[in-house]
Amino acid sequence: MVNKAASKLFGYSEKLLLTKNKADIFDITESNFKKLLKQQAIAEKPSIILTGIKKNGHTFPCEISYAVFKNDNGMELKKKLLALQTKAKVFWIN
Repeated sequence: MVNKAASKLFGYSEKLLLTKNKADIFDITESNFKKLLKQQAIAEKPSIILTGIKKNGHTFPCEISYAVFKNDNGMELKKKLLALQTKAKVFWIN
C-alpha cells in the first residue's frame, strides 16, 4: 500500500513506487541511513534526517521517524513517518 502523497513526492505512480527499494528513493550511502537501520533493529524511536531521491534524480531533505502503537489486542504495530524538511507535508510510509 502506498500513500498518494508519497508517490507524488517521489515522482512515481503508486504502482511503480511499490516496486522500488530503499536505494531507489533514499541515499543509502549516508551515515544517517546506516544509523537508521541500526536504530530500527533495536526498536528505538529514531528521528533522522535523510536525503530523498525523486524519480527525476533531484534530491531533497526529509526526516524519518518511527512510532510504535499497540492495537486492541496488544499487538505492536510499527509505523514510519516521513516529513519533508522544506514543506509541511507529512505522511505514513511502510
